[in-house]
Amino acid sequence: MTSHTEKTNSAPDELVSVIVPCFNYGSLLTETVASLRNQTYAHWEALIVDDGSTDHTAEVARQLASEDGRVRYIHQKNQGLPGARNTGLRHARGNYIQFLDSDDLLSREKLELQVAYMQSHPEVDISYTGCYYFNSEAPEVRFPDHGMRGTDWMPRISGRGNRIVEALVERNIMPVNSPLVRASILKKVDSFDRGMKSLEDWDFWMKCALAGYSFQFFDHPDAYALIRVHGASMTQDQFKMLVYELKMRERIDKHLRARRAPESGSAKPDAAREMNRSRATEICKILFRKTSAGDLKRLRPLLKTLGPKKFMRHYFSALNHKRKNVPL
Repeated sequence: MTSHTEKTNSAPDELVSVIVPCFNYGSLLTETVASLRNQTYAHWEALIVDDGSTDHTAEVARQLASEDGRVRYIHQKNQGLPGARNTGLRHARGNYIQFLDSDDLLSREKLELQVAYMQSHPEVDISYTGCYYFNSEAPEVRFPDHGMRGTDWMPRISGRGNRIVEALVERNIMPVNSPLVRASILKKVDSFDRGMKSLEDWDFWMKCALAGYSFQFFDHPDAYALIRVHGASMTQDQFKMLVYELKMRERIDKHLRARRAPESGSAKPDAAREMNRSRATEICKILFRKTSAGDLKRLRPLLKTLGPKKFMRHYFSALNHKRKNVPL
């Protein structure tokens, strides 16, 4: 882990492209862009990608662009969050990429400190910072976790190869606005998968890790991401979130099967895949045991995610478990 306690100087000649996808968050967009305009590092461009918003996002974004030439407004038909990020990537001109969702913020010195670090550590491809969660009603009160229980969940892991792959198999290691990414990684890594409705950033980091890129946790108290927690997001459907994770684990398994033989000196060659399959099996047990035999609303997404063969295996396993555990 790299630790920094003093601010370092950074050259002003490396552009940071900040990609800001926005769908019906016009009311928060001004605050988000303000966190960029307040940065101590001035050499950035903000690409606001309006993903077919039906609120006043266009009006707000155009006003922001007229006030600051570093802000660019791009409108597209609705494609979802992954598609909006991909549009931003296509238009980005910077040496570095910073993702910033339209309701989130960055600490004032984040860009300056991270750019300076990346300039002095050319071997690092992706540096990521700590994060805090807040809600609009009390923005000054911050928590290290989405549930706002005071649990610090980030693993703060650095390296490349199997070390990072296995960490990402266990969980997503960072929120999307935490890292600063060298734009050059896009030469090897596909963009965000437009078919994913959730966890597409986790999938993107996994592809970066499998491509051999270096991750570094940047430990500086003045560099951090700020994630807004909405009332609705605190009460998300847990069943749906587990289905999304199951879909992600099916993708991870596909990625791991496609990769080349792991580097020498690693753990067991298939340790990451075994870990992923074990977690996927546990998720299946939870989902099927919470679903009644005739609940088609829940069974259909499971069938689509798993395919007929896996679906039937887990379905009958759950029926058998329920039969054995029904009180006489």
